[in-house]
Amino acid sequence: MHITSNAYHFTPTTFIMNSEQKNYIDGVNSTEDGIILIKDTGREGISLPSHHHRQTQAVMTLQGTLHVLAVGREYFVPEGNVCWIPSEVEHSLSSNNRQIAVRIFYLPISFAKNSPGSMFGIYTLNSWLSANLHFMASHGSSIEKQYNATLYRYCISFFRLFPDVGQKYLLPLKDISTGFEPKLSEALQFIDLHLSENLRLDDVAKGTSMSSRSLSRLFKENGISFSSYMNNHRIVRALELMADRKMTLREIAFAVGFSAPANFNRSFKQVMGMSPTEMKKEGR
Repeated sequence: MHITSNAYHFTPTTFIMNSEQKNYIDGVNSTEDGIILIKDTGREGISLPSHHHRQTQAVMTLQGTLHVLAVGREYFVPEGNVCWIPSEVEHSLSSNNRQIAVRIFYLPISFAKNSPGSMFGIYTLNSWLSANLHFMASHGSSIEKQYNATLYRYCISFFRLFPDVGQKYLLPLKDISTGFEPKLSEALQFIDLHLSENLRLDDVAKGTSMSSRSLSRLFKENGISFSSYMNNHRIVRALELMADRKMTLREIAFAVGFSAPANFNRSFKQVMGMSPTEMKKEGR
């Protein structure tokens, strides 16, 4: 089975925000300080041009996978993880999954410079963190200080501690810099179009009219080797296909360019810490 991935790859949004989107962002930013907003949304709520909020955000991926463009890089947020976006940080959210579902907490809190809370991050949820987030969401679309001061103070205290007690996602699922030069951009697009093939550095260089040496240098200048980028990119795409739950693991292995399921299983475990079968059994 041959699947090209160019239809799925997340690219920075460059369109102009429409009036409905602008009203939504303005509404969030104009919320009074004593209110925590909680919004469950799908694709319609995350397909926004680059923007920022005066609130700190905790974006929890409930279903599917999320791409976040922030602080000059593209990040990948699998199901069951939280993206922590400090106040005033420019960002875009998108997804390659048709059935994406996220829960966004808009928090009227700020943090001291260089503290964990003032830094963008992706966190893996343990059972205690997850239970607290679901508990808060069970109270509706907002938690207001004037109506339930005790619950509001608890939630604020929880989120102030979150960056300190949460486990930062350490797996190398951070993509390449978004500020790359045109030739590297062309190479990444070529990789997207041919991801299901067993690509080598020479293949990509030839397909983009570059020398292998120059292409290798461009990747290294962005802090990653070609082989590491290809491996991470394939695993990210595999996770997206797994989230759609429409293909077998064997089909996914070939769709993302592995020559054999055994190779896919080995690479997947190196990146994710467990086999794709184990992850599937956990329902992640």
